[in-house]
Amino acid sequence: MAINRKAYTMVQLRKAGQALLVLALLIMILFPIFWLGRISLTAEKAILSEHVTLLPAKGDVSLEAYRIAFTEHDTLKYLFNSLFIVLCATTVSLFFSISIAYVITKYEFKGRTAVMTGILFSVTIPWIVYILPLFTFAAQVNWLDKHGFMIFLYGVSGIPLFTWFAMPYMQEFPTEMIEGAKIDGANDLVILIRIIIPAVKNVLFALFLIRFIWAYNDLLFSLTFTFHKAKMIMPAILEFGGLYSVPFARMAAGGVIAITPIVLLVIVFQKYIETGLTGRTFK
Repeated sequence: MAINRKAYTMVQLRKAGQALLVLALLIMILFPIFWLGRISLTAEKAILSEHVTLLPAKGDVSLEAYRIAFTEHDTLKYLFNSLFIVLCATTVSLFFSISIAYVITKYEFKGRTAVMTGILFSVTIPWIVYILPLFTFAAQVNWLDKHGFMIFLYGVSGIPLFTWFAMPYMQEFPTEMIEGAKIDGANDLVILIRIIIPAVKNVLFALFLIRFIWAYNDLLFSLTFTFHKAKMIMPAILEFGGLYSVPFARMAAGGVIAITPIVLLVIVFQKYIETGLTGRTFK
C-alpha cells in the first residue's frame, strides 16, 4: 500500500509539474499579445506613465489609436495586400511543392538523388543572398511594387523547404492507389488533384498555415520590393511613427490589426494543424 501510495503521489506531482509548465508557456505566449492590446487601448499620453498597471486606468482607455490607424493610414489596403499576396503565393508554393515531392518519391529517374540534394542545398542558402540581383532584375523590367512579382517571390521561395516537408508524406502514400488510377486512364495531374490532395488535406492545411504565417510576417521581401501599391501590413506599421516620435499606441493598434487574421486562421483550422503535424495523414 505504501508503494502504491508513493507511486500515486509521484504521478500526481508529475501531472502538477506538467500543468505548471503548460501554464508558464501559455503566459509566455499570450502575455505579449495581451500587452499589445493593452497598449493599443491606452491614450498616448498615459503610456509612458511612471505608474504602470496591468490594465489602463478608466480615464486612460481610448480607441483613438485605431481611429488614426484606419483613417490617417491606408491600413485596410495594406492588410488586403498582405492577405491577397500571401494567400496566392502560399497556394502556388504548396501546389508545386506537393507536385515535385510526388515526382521525386513515386518515379525513378536519372539524377533523382542530385535533385534531392539540390533541394536540400537550396534550403540552406538564406534568401538575403538573392536580394541584390533580384532587385536589379525587377528594377530593369519594371516589376518593383507589383503584386504579381511579390506573389512570385513568396511562391518560389517556399518551394524547396516545403517540398522537403512534403516528401515523407508522399513516400507513405499508397502506390497501389496511384497505379489503380493510372489503369483507369488518369494522368499524373488528375491523380494529384483528385486523389492525392484530398487524401493529404490535413497535411496540406498544416503546411499551408505554416507557410502563410512565415510569408505574412516576412519583412525582407516586403521592405525591399514594395513602396506603395503592393506594400504589405508589416512594413506599413513601421511607418506609423514619425521621424522624431514613436506613437506606441498607434503602432500597437497596427500590430493588433495585423495579427488578427493569423489568430483567426489558427483558431478555425486548429484541428487540421494538429492532425496534419502528428502524422494522421489519410484519415
